Amino acid sequence: ESFLRQKIQIDMTVPRGKRAWKYIIQAKIRAQAARIYFTSLFGKTFLRSDDTNPINSFLNYGYIVLRFLVARMVVSCGLNPSIGVFHSGLRNPFCLIDDLMEPLRPFVDYKVIENLTVINSLILTPQIKKELISIILMPVEFNSQKMELMNAVKLYILDYLKFISGKRKEITIPVFDEEINGSRSI
Repeated sequence: ESFLRQKIQIDMTVPRGKRAWKYIIQAKIRAQAARIYFTSLFGKTFLRSDDTNPINSFLNYGYIVLRFLVARMVVSCGLNPSIGVFHSGLRNPFCLIDDLMEPLRPFVDYKVIENLTVINSLILTPQIKKELISIILMPVEFNSQKMELMNAVKLYILDYLKFISGKRKEITIPVFDEEINGSRSI
């Protein structure tokens, strides 16, 4: 079965690949728009590229957690993580993971913002690491159902697989569960 799923990835037509990337990137565009709110929390001088800003270490740690969650689910669904939709390259064996995690990054951003308001620390402590790891249990919505992010990511990847195999016309992406996470969005 894993071989068949990887064959679907390899045989994906260019137009279907472009449409898959369109769904993924549309969610990323929404995430980029949300970044306006994110930067407003830290001021206009906040830069993601600033390695001296401790907030970036929180974000980087959270993105690593997210990347491993997506990687685990991609492999468990029988897909080849090196066959990406948009990302490509011989030096990156995780192209598909990087593609699929793009629209999920706001979950990490939210968790970092939440922790900075509760824990007044600019050091990546074991407590903050534990909080960032707990992102996999964050309540989200997927197809109007409430579930943990870990479960929603698996369903999202299965949706992607159905899309590239021609069994679905769109890809559903997990969203914040406003009722549980509050009306605060990023």
